Amino acid sequence: MTRRVNAAEGALLQSRLFRKILRGLGLASAMRSVSVKPDDVFIVSYPRSGNTWFRFLMANLLHPDTNVDFTTIEGVIPDIYKNPDRRLRRLPSPRYLKSHEYFDPRYLKVIYLVRDPRAVSVSYYHYLRKARFIPDNFGWESFLPRFLDGTSYLPIGNWHDNVNSWISSGIGDSRLLLLRYEDLQAEPVVQLERVAAFLGRPRGEALIANAVQKSDRRRMMDLERIQSDKWRTTRSTRQDIPFVRSTVDAWRDELPKWCFDEITSRWAPLMAALGYDV
Repeated sequence: MTRRVNAAEGALLQSRLFRKILRGLGLASAMRSVSVKPDDVFIVSYPRSGNTWFRFLMANLLHPDTNVDFTTIEGVIPDIYKNPDRRLRRLPSPRYLKSHEYFDPRYLKVIYLVRDPRAVSVSYYHYLRKARFIPDNFGWESFLPRFLDGTSYLPIGNWHDNVNSWISSGIGDSRLLLLRYEDLQAEPVVQLERVAAFLGRPRGEALIANAVQKSDRRRMMDLERIQSDKWRTTRSTRQDIPFVRSTVDAWRDELPKWCFDEITSRWAPLMAALGYDV
């Protein structure tokens, strides 16, 4: 008997076919096949770990006189999943590129942003609803196994394997800076000072304070409301579900307890090593 393909699976198959066609035309997103230059800096994280906010912080730090918003961010810190390699190769050096990839030895300078996987799961769940990969009635009993197995639509492994591939890579502090999303939220100025030192950039107090102010969550939410139809990441998605979520701790009320317990028990050693309460 032929199994019927549900809407989410159909959308995924169509997207894969579309990428295959684009790849043949040289227009497909670079993804893991991105060409790497020696002076590249990669901003890496598992999806929904605060990468977009951090890109705004970085863009405002590196280009304080640029109007950084959702219409310009791809030109300042482009996403390797949204841009073809031939376009990225034309960018001036040093390039700052967004990635979700598991460990790639070609990346010679990496800022890895990690977030509590329980928070990631909730944010990822809502993003997949927004992107129409899953319907509203797609329950946690269906989503959580996919999240734990790393089969939520990008071939980058699960949270544990992706994070562990970088922090256990042994590439050294001169090449890898590990940031916790929660620390960045609590003390953005201190954490950006670490970033500036890692990159060998000026660490002026006013420069960093300006980057933090211009990347404020409320400002990003306002920009999304105005520009969501212009940014490639959101323009074809549901407009009733925000990309920038209103609070960072809402996951504690939204995540079902059995999911909380399952994630915690599955990945407790790595979570504890990163300072998360298990």
